[in-house]
Amino acid sequence: MVTFYDNLLRGQALPEALRQAQAWLRRLGRGQAEDLMARSGLGRRDVEAYRRWLATQGEAPYNHPYYWAAFAVFGSPQPVVPSE
Repeated sequence: MVTFYDNLLRGQALPEALRQAQAWLRRLGRGQAEDLMARSGLGRRDVEAYRRWLATQGEAPYNHPYYWAAFAVFGSPQPVVPSE
């Protein structure tokens, strides 16, 4: 979701922002996932449990549609960016 919102803030249209966020998640490698989790601020025990799970998932742990296909865009096709 962070990637999706980053894409929106860079001016991408909603469908494209979602498509690119889904593609990013599908390509996310195990090492990259470990790095993100290590920087998440979670406790050591949680990070170790995640690493054990990742070790069973192969090189692209989030490639399966289970992890990315449920996200959908509803509503306005253009992002609503609050004025400053």
